[in-house]
Amino acid sequence: MHYINPDSLNNNPAFTNVVVVEGNVKTVHIGGQDALNASGEMVGKGDIVAQVEQILANPRAALGTLKTHERLPRASAAQIWQR
Repeated sequence: MHYINPDSLNNNPAFTNVVVVEGNVKTVHIGGQDALNASGEMVGKGDIVAQVEQILANPRAALGTLKTHERLPRASAAQIWQR
C-alpha cells in the first residue's frame, strides 16, 4: 500500500487523501473530498457552485499526484452518479 497526501490537498491527520493498493489489480482510494482548499479553508461559503467546483477539483488533484504510466478510465460526473 502507498499512502499519499498531496500538497495540493488539505492534510488532515484523521485520514490519508490517496491510498494506492497494488496486487492483481491496482486500486486507488480517494478520501475526504469536500469543499476545503489545501490550507483547510472552506471554499465558497454560502456559494454552492464554488463549493461543488472545489469538490470536483480535489479528486483531480489527488489523481494528478499518481506517478503511473497507466491510463485511468475517464468517467463523466453523470456516469459516476449513475453507478
